[in-house]
Order: sequence, then C-alpha cells, then structure tokens
Amino acid sequence: MTLDDLIAEMRGHGLPALPGDGLPVLNGKIQRFGKGKKAWYRLREITLDNGQQQIVGSFGLWHGRDPGTVSVTFDWSGISDAEKVEFERRQAELEKHEQERRARVAAAAAGRARGQWAMAKAVAAPEEVAYLKRKQVSGAFARVTSDGVLLIPARKYRRNAKPELTSVQKIAPDGSKKFNTGADMVGAACLLGTIDDSTRLIGIAEGYASGQSVRMATDEAFPVMVTFSAGNLGAVARQLRTDFPSAVLLFFADDDWQIQQRYARDLLEQFDVESPPAIDGLDHTCLTRGDERVTVRAWRRIDATGTPYIEADVRCGRRMRQWKFENAGIAAARAAARLVGNAEVVFPVFADRGENKWTDFNDLHVEQSIDDVRAQLGPVVARLLESGVAEPVPELPADDDIPLPPSAQNPADSPAPPPQADAVGLTMPTAEQLVDHFALVWPTTDVWDSLRRQRMKRSAFVAWVGKAAAAEWDTNPKRRTVTRESLPTLIGGRAATGGSGGKLDEMLEHLTLLRGTETVWDGIGQQVMSLGAVRADYTAELTTKWQEHALRKTIEARNLVFDPTQQADPETCVNIFLGWPVTPKPNVDLVQPILALLESLCGAEDNVDECVTWILRWLAFPLQKPGAKMQTALLMFGEKQGTGKSLFFQDVMAPIYGEYGTVASQHQLDSTFTAWRSRKLFVLFEEVLSRDDKYSHNGTLKYMITGAKMSINQKNLPERIETNHMNGVFLSNEPQPIPIELEDRRFMVIEARNRQPKEFYDQIAEAIKAGAVEAFYDFLLRLPLDGFNEHTKPPMTLAKERVIEFGLSSWMSFHRSWQQGYLAAPYCSCLSEDLFKIYRRWCDRTGEKPLTLCKFAGLIASREHKVKRSVAVGAKGKTTRMVFEVKAEGETESLEKQIERFRRLGDIRGDSRADDSD
Repeated sequence: MTLDDLIAEMRGHGLPALPGDGLPVLNGKIQRFGKGKKAWYRLREITLDNGQQQIVGSFGLWHGRDPGTVSVTFDWSGISDAEKVEFERRQAELEKHEQERRARVAAAAAGRARGQWAMAKAVAAPEEVAYLKRKQVSGAFARVTSDGVLLIPARKYRRNAKPELTSVQKIAPDGSKKFNTGADMVGAACLLGTIDDSTRLIGIAEGYASGQSVRMATDEAFPVMVTFSAGNLGAVARQLRTDFPSAVLLFFADDDWQIQQRYARDLLEQFDVESPPAIDGLDHTCLTRGDERVTVRAWRRIDATGTPYIEADVRCGRRMRQWKFENAGIAAARAAARLVGNAEVVFPVFADRGENKWTDFNDLHVEQSIDDVRAQLGPVVARLLESGVAEPVPELPADDDIPLPPSAQNPADSPAPPPQADAVGLTMPTAEQLVDHFALVWPTTDVWDSLRRQRMKRSAFVAWVGKAAAAEWDTNPKRRTVTRESLPTLIGGRAATGGSGGKLDEMLEHLTLLRGTETVWDGIGQQVMSLGAVRADYTAELTTKWQEHALRKTIEARNLVFDPTQQADPETCVNIFLGWPVTPKPNVDLVQPILALLESLCGAEDNVDECVTWILRWLAFPLQKPGAKMQTALLMFGEKQGTGKSLFFQDVMAPIYGEYGTVASQHQLDSTFTAWRSRKLFVLFEEVLSRDDKYSHNGTLKYMITGAKMSINQKNLPERIETNHMNGVFLSNEPQPIPIELEDRRFMVIEARNRQPKEFYDQIAEAIKAGAVEAFYDFLLRLPLDGFNEHTKPPMTLAKERVIEFGLSSWMSFHRSWQQGYLAAPYCSCLSEDLFKIYRRWCDRTGEKPLTLCKFAGLIASREHKVKRSVAVGAKGKTTRMVFEVKAEGETESLEKQIERFRRLGDIRGDSRADDSD
C-alpha cells in the first residue's frame, strides 16, 4: 500500500485531514488529531531485506468506547517465507521496544504525579475550591494546588502492598479534567475511605464527585472506589474481587442516556446531515447541505447486559462508518458486575431531567437534593449490608446470539463505492484533467500537479501541455490555487515519500524556538540545539518550512526552565524536568544492607548515630520535596580505599536520580563549558581538587552549594541561566580533600576508615541487583524529617575538626591554641608585641613559618579587639601601647594587671618595645 492509498483509506473511514503537510508520522507511536483528538493512527514504515518498503500499523476514530480500529493491509506479494519470518521477528522486536517505551513514559508520568501530589495541600476550605463548591462535596482524600486546581490521586491498589500512585486527575476551576500524559491508568483508582478484611460492602463509582455524594448520602457506611472512567470499571472490580472475595460490590453507574442525541449530533458533524432519519433498520437517503447523497441505516438494539443502544451504518461516496451509540456507564457497570459476581448496579433516577446532561448521583445531589440520593440508595445499601448477597446479574448470551446489522451479516449487500478515476499518464492531460488536478502555486507562477505530487516551473508546464491548453486553464474560473506553505515537503520538486512529511509534524511537536536566540529546544533528545544542527538533522528545506509554519512553538529563552517542582506555567514555559526515573518499591530486607553500609562508613566518628541520621535526612529531603536546594553538602574522605564510599553514592544514590544525576571530576571544574551542570539534581564530585588546586576552585564549589542560579555555557551555543537545584556529595582519598574554614556551616564531613570483609560488600551488590535502589528510594520517601530542612546545619565531627585544623594557617592555629588554653600564656588582654613573642616561640616549637609582627597583629585583630591604650608596664610610667583587649565574661582584673599576668605566666622579661606601627 502506497502512502497516498493509505491516506485515502484513512479519509474513507471518516478520519479528518491529517494536520501539517497532510502526511502521517511513521514512527510507530500513537498520534491523535482532529476535533477532540478522537482520530488516531499508529503507523510504521518497514524496509524488507529485498529493499521493499511497507507501511504497517492501524488507525481509527474513537466513538464512545470503541476506538474504531482498522488494520493496515500488508502486501505479501513477492515476499518469501524467510522474509515473512524475518518481518514477524522484527515486528515483535519493535513491539517489545514500544512496550518498554510506554513503560518508561508511564514511570515518568508517575514521577511527575508524585511531585505534584507532594507539592499540593490538603483541602482546608472546600467552599474556596470552585469545583468542590459547585459539586457541593468536601475535598476528602484530595488535595489542592496553590492556583486552585483539585488533585485526585489515581493509585493501583493491591492487598498487603502499598498503593502505587500512577497519576493525578487535575480538575481545573472550570471543571476541565486532565491526567498526567502517558500515565498507566488501567486499574488505577482513588479510594474514598478504608478497606479491610471486615468490609462487607464496597462501592464503585466513575467520578470523584459522584463517589463523594454517595458517601454523604450513606453516612460513609462503606468505602467507595473511584475509577475515573467507564472503561476502567472492569479492571478495578477484578482486583477488588481478587483481594476481597467475600465483599459485595455495588456499582453506582453513570446513566449516559443521550444515545439518540449523539446519533443526531454525529450525523450533522461528520456527514452534514441536518435531519436524522428514523431508527427503523431501513435504508434512508439523506441530502447534505451541499446536496451530497448519504445513505443511513440505523437499528435499536439491546446488548448482552440488557442495556439499549443504537447501531448505525452510514455511507457517502467512498466514506463509510459503522457506529454504536451506547449507554457506556450502565453497560460497563453491568458487564463488570456480571464478570466479578456478587455485585449489583444502581443508577440515579431524576424527577424531571428533560434534555439536561445529568447522569450521576452528584447530579442528583446538586440538581435535586442529597435527601433524594439518600432515598434512592438507602434501601439497597441496607439490604446488601444485612444480607451480604447481591441480586444476580442476567446471564450473558453467546456471541452468536447477539444480532448483527444486515451489512455485517451479508457484506455483498453493501456495494463498494465506485473506483477513483485513473491518473493521467505522461500524455498531455485533457482540459478537464487540468482543472481537476493542477493548481497555481501562490504567490509564484509555478504549477502543482496533485496526481504526480510534483511542483513544476511555468515554462515546463507550458512546454508539456501546450500554450493554448495552458492559456485556457489559466483563464478558467474553476482553476484551483494553492498556497506555497500548504504544499508537502519536496525533494527535487517532488513530494517526499516515506517519513519526510512526518518529519515536519515531528518538528512541530518536539522543537521549540527560543526567542532572541538562534537555538531550539529539542524535546526528543532533551537538549538545546543550534539552528545549524537542526538543519543538519532535518534538512534545510524542512527547517525553513518549520520556521515559517504557523504552528511552530516559540517561547522566551528565559522560559526554558528546569523545574522539578513542576510549578512552571506549561502555556509559556518548557519544563525540561520530565519526572523521576525510578519507581519506589518497599522492601525492608533490601534496605538493611544499605543502612549497614552507611553505618560502616560513619563508624570512625564518635557520634555515629547522629551522623547517620543527619545524612539520611539530607538524602531524603530533596526526594520528598523535589527541587529543594540544600544549603549544605556532604564530604566523605579517607586514605583507606575500598570502604564503600562509591558503592553507596554511585551505585545506590545516583541511579535514583537517573539522567538528573552525574559524576564530576577536576576536568569539569577546569572547563569553561558548564553544560554538565544543566538538568542536574545530584552531583557526585570525585577527587575534584588536586593538591595544587585546593584553593583555586574553592569559591566555585561554595557557590554550587548555596547559589540560586547557574550559568550554563554550552560549546557553540549562547549562555543561559538555569535555576540551581543541584545537591553535591564530595568523595576523596586525600587527607585534606577540600579546604574547610574554621566557622564553616556548609559541609558534613565523614572520614571512612572501616573496611569490611568481602562478604559484606558482596551482600550489598546482590541486594542492589535484587532491587535495593528502588527499596532505598522508598525508604527515603517515607523517612520522618522531624523539622529537617535545607538550612539544617551539620553536626561537628572528629573528621571535620581534623580537616579544619589541617587547613589552618599558622596564625589561625596559634590563636586557636591560645584561645583554648593550650599555651603557657593565658587568654587575656596583653600587649601586641608580647603576644607576638609567644607566637614566635610557638612557631619554633611547631615548625610553622612565622609572620612579621605587622601581618600577625593585623590578622589577629580580625579575631580580637586591637586598640591603643595608655598603660604602665613594669616599673616605667604610663605610655601609649598597642593592646589586644580580651573582655572575658565576669573579668574584674584591670587591664594593667592582665598585661602583667600575661607577661609573668608567658615568661616575658624586659620591655624591648617592638615597632608599634602595626
């Protein structure tokens, strides 16, 4: 089947014109388009070993719960058996890859949902939430965002397992509802209430508001599962029956009663038939407003659950549709009840519904009263709670007993539409063919040949058809005109076959121009690209068409954001955070080896428990509050190798972050290009500072820990600013890995000294293979923080004291020794030259290189109060001297007596005054 044949078949089955250049995207992914995104296709182009290209897949048009699937017929002519086997193998491989891709997309959707749920707050005032106020229900079991969007959690429940959040239903103030794109919703539900082994009755409703109204009317006598759609009733009910085999299931069905109205609506919207014919099983010929003939045959039927529906067969030329208009809410509930057994179905009965679209028990609650809901449900609920047995659902008939429309019983009764006229050959076309198939390309003089899908110059057109025929066509009032932008992608003047048309759709969907720059955000590769790189990837012609296309996406360059909180406005921003890559899975047994490793790493400190607790909370905080920027960092070092530092942080922690984590070294810090920092939440710094560079990058590291913004400088691309969400761990085998200041508040420092037996690390490696990463992630998400936040300061450790001492200059070490009472001279007020003498003796004893008096006194003045005072030293009278005043609490001794005591205990004799110019 050629691409043109496929497009014609899709249009023949009622699908609207394809968007963009009118060609399908042949990438094997589901593409949705048209009004309400009801039209869809999933197509892929296969190249066989013999070079033959085939398009495989399916397409359809959703109608109610029916996707209207039409499979693309594969042309097996000229295909050997071996090629068939190879084709089937490749198809299976592609399908496997597609399933893996969908699983990754679903995992990312679940990650986004967890982040959104964590950022939202419990509903404190339902009357302030527009949707809840309109529906007259509380916000129990839901949360609300700062902008008033109600979040309903969609979880997968399994007995004796933690519910798994797969998505959130976002209900805007106007009532519009969305789920996380790509989420796995099969079997996902929201539990209103609690279920345990003693639960006798479980309710199942489609919508949150309906479920809440049921709970209000029945005084919350039983739990209710919200399934979000009729199509999900069966999956949720099956799991409930597996987990609670003796409970009665009561379905609170939506009464989707407007089947005849939908029949009339679809005839008008899809076939332009204003007056729907009678539903009597007979053929009726109708005229559209454009005088086209449409044949309609419709029947009233009753399905296997006893629910009425309408079936229709509609034909117009090559177009043919078979529709089923059903009461999806009641039919799906009855089918699910029959499937699981010991279940009943109830639906609301309105006093005067008229033509209003009232369908569920919340509509009954709002439009009539909660007492009416209570009156309808009370007797049923009381009976089921008392008896524990539901009334049986009617038996399903065999498939052969279900009546089929005549067109399905005897396809020969429905003649095929007349074949399309043959395309013209290379002979000169007739005047009629010229009018039908040729068009002027505005605003040029070129001509478009729609049969050969070729654009030609005016001179070539005239040379082919002749001047007379060209002139007649040019002046014909029926001559067609097309815009240059509406033409498909051309290669050598001819429309590209295969996937090039789809490439433009791909560009429109995934590329976003960053205004004010010549760069583009590529949603496929998750990277910033130059326009030159885009041209190299998609060709210059395609790039030009994309740039000129009305549907091209453009945002301000500053609105390309990395926002793990997922609060960025999706209308104006592109968020390059796509969700967490790992799904947490509880398993206490797998967590224990990881905790044992962390305790071993901290074992050399005298406050092991305090260190382990602080580190666990530091690791957990940015996971529980996505996007949190810690104002502290973790430094773990030790000359002894093989203690498990990298095993813990590189093999356990880094995989939790996936692509949002990285390992950095000295090379990254030295480089002027900083693209490695982009889209990062976790960075593991391995030996980032050599012995010669310990101080040159100290400021950079400090800013990475506490800075709010980062400059991202990517090679050959303009510099941009990104919010800093990066949290860092530093690993080293050096005795002084990073210079740490005396008053440092940034670093938690641990020296790893304990090396365990090989079996200890083998056990951890086996746990990682068995899923310890996912288990530890779950452990951290559940860990109580107890007031821990981004600014919680790390405790002092023996290792930190050693690192600080190692990095102190001579005057700092001296001052620390003097202040803490390690010197013979007391810590009290003294002459500056006397303190300098004590300093020189200390340097001789410790091997430190001394400073000059001027520098020493100036530096000590940054720690102690330095002032000129008139004092008497020894037997001499008062003179003006430079003094360090130490004002100790409770000190009553005079300044002169303190100076005398300092000189006596420090064994300073005489009064050889040094230069006091300092």
